[in-house]
Amino acid sequence: MLSCIVILLSAILLAIPMGEWCKKVMNQEIPFIQKSEHKILKFLHISSREMNWKQYFASILVFSLLSFIVLFLILLANGMEAWMAFNTTCSFITNTNWQSYDPQTSLNWITQAAGMSVQNFISAAIGICVLFVLIRGLIKKRNERFRQLLARFDRMPRIYFIAAQLGGHAHSWRARRADESRRPGILRTARGSRD
Repeated sequence: MLSCIVILLSAILLAIPMGEWCKKVMNQEIPFIQKSEHKILKFLHISSREMNWKQYFASILVFSLLSFIVLFLILLANGMEAWMAFNTTCSFITNTNWQSYDPQTSLNWITQAAGMSVQNFISAAIGICVLFVLIRGLIKKRNERFRQLLARFDRMPRIYFIAAQLGGHAHSWRARRADESRRPGILRTARGSRD
């Protein structure tokens, strides 16, 4: 109960400062982030030209489709049945993260790291990008152009999600190690059978 109260109070106390930070990041008001973003986009040969809503929408669809194909193939290569891989991929692409299997025993660590964790970053970043484009579209004039999808997409994982994801992996790793220490002699393979 105490931990729930601490989490709730922390969320309330950090809401305004994190909101201000998010606004400054997305409005490019922090010089060191703007410089590093410019270097990354230049290295990747990504233009910072403005896009209209149709181009932005097409970019999101193409990027999401590519993400879908990659995650679907990763899950199939892990030995998951096609219907389950399709269901899981749709779930992670839409950021609902619904799972009808035990990921600790059904997926190997490479699939979890290269597939599921990466998609947790991507789907959340895409959602936040869409939200900011919607807000800017409501605020700006009708014919103004929007910032390029990849420029905004680059900011979200680097600034917000990396620390949270690393903390979640450390907690998951500790929990898994504690669980294994309570059940000595039982090892599980990627498919969940006991050795």
